[in-house]
Amino acid sequence: MRKLVLIFCFLFPGTALLAQEAVDFSFTDTDGVEHNLFTELNAGKTIMLDFFFTSCGPCQYWSSSINNVYQQFGSGDADVEFWSFTPYDNNNAVIAYDNTYGIEFPSCSIDGGSLDVIDLYTSGTYGPFLGYPTYVVICPDRSVTWDVWPITENAPEIASVLESCSAALSTKQIEVNPVISGIYPNPAANRAAITISTPRTNTVGVEIFDMLGNQAIGRIEKSMPAGKHVFELPIDELAEGAYLVRTLVNGNLLSTSRLIINR
Repeated sequence: MRKLVLIFCFLFPGTALLAQEAVDFSFTDTDGVEHNLFTELNAGKTIMLDFFFTSCGPCQYWSSSINNVYQQFGSGDADVEFWSFTPYDNNNAVIAYDNTYGIEFPSCSIDGGSLDVIDLYTSGTYGPFLGYPTYVVICPDRSVTWDVWPITENAPEIASVLESCSAALSTKQIEVNPVISGIYPNPAANRAAITISTPRTNTVGVEIFDMLGNQAIGRIEKSMPAGKHVFELPIDELAEGAYLVRTLVNGNLLSTSRLIINR
């Protein structure tokens, strides 16, 4: 799916462009936490910037793939951090978007200074800005890989750029780990599923909890050979509302995703 172009479309090739050194910035995310780029880079972090807005169709489509890469690289607890920025939306709109599409990394709205960050990085210094979403990777040495595009399912192109910064998991570790593509559709009515790709035979299980931590659906497990599989979630009898879906591989937690049921 193409990105949503908000300027005249010149159809440049969608390749990542290595450009000038990063410019420092600070912002406050929707949880009220302050962040500074150079502080994180100096601590050895690699930063991925996600420029989006809440009504952007391509942003919505790729959100699960982007969050999946975030999980692959430690969900912010390792040496990679993801931050998202919107040019239009306030805190309430961004929080609703993150809840709907299962975004787990820090997001910044216009209330937290997102527009200043976008203005810094879409000025043309690093490459042509062709619309939303735009994904930017900044390595600890402050080098910038601009507009990692196009991407494919699960965004291995972004994972490859992050790996090139030598700041997270090894390529070998990434390749042998199963990959979750997120829940679709989400919100869901009577049917929802998770797509999982596994490099070898694994036992995959899911558990569903309500937002109070009560188990709504006990663990359901299936043996899956190497390949790509669709795991149907048993949501028919669940009431409307928000739930947490835990995906486990061989009994070990792989990911936790938010599911909204709206009938």
